[in-house]
Amino acid sequence: MRIIRRLRSLKQSIQIPRPKIKMSRRWRIYILVYAIETIVVFIGVAAGFALSNWADDNKEKKLINEYMQSLQSDLDNDIQNLQRNDSITLLKIESMVMLVGLLKTNDYEQMEMIDSLVKQAFQNVIFFYPSKTTYESIKQGGHINVIKNIKLKNSLIFLYDFQYEQIRINENLILEVVRRDIEPFIVQNYDMIEFRAINKEPIFNYQFANLIQQLISDLSNNLKYYREATAKCEEIKTRIKQLPN
Repeated sequence: MRIIRRLRSLKQSIQIPRPKIKMSRRWRIYILVYAIETIVVFIGVAAGFALSNWADDNKEKKLINEYMQSLQSDLDNDIQNLQRNDSITLLKIESMVMLVGLLKTNDYEQMEMIDSLVKQAFQNVIFFYPSKTTYESIKQGGHINVIKNIKLKNSLIFLYDFQYEQIRINENLILEVVRRDIEPFIVQNYDMIEFRAINKEPIFNYQFANLIQQLISDLSNNLKYYREATAKCEEIKTRIKQLPN
């Protein structure tokens, strides 16, 4: 028994003491406060980013809405002007077709009607002036990418940068034909005050009829361009109306 007690006493004496770390109450409170402050800072930063993004989104939406409203107004004006030019061009084509028919008859008794139609050939050269203020503002302001709808964006670029430019080029071509070819012919063969033919034979020459036929062709192209642009304007208006608010 004595030996056993001695062994137990020896075992207790050689055990490695385990350190006991005891955290003070003040240290625990410090860690808790630090953790809470860290969480509060994180929430504040996240809320700041969210608020900033929300403000940016609202600003972008407001900008888009303003642009879309202005675009719709511009498109309404363009449609009205395109349709007006369409009507005038169609009437002029009909008059020029009638003139070519009369020239081919060589009927001098129809000179009064011919003179009236020839006068129309070099008068009323019309031009379409599109409302491009909003579109140019979008482009120059670097806001074209604000329009997220790809089809709408592409339609706007196609209308303003291609179709309207195509109309302008063809209108200038018509003006050039009138000034370069038709007007000099008329000045040479007509009394410009009373507007009556003083040299009738050249009026019935095939060369003059060819000039009028070229004018008809150019006017017909413009008529097609007016109608294609009108259809594109209507399409864009529909796309704008379908945009989410």
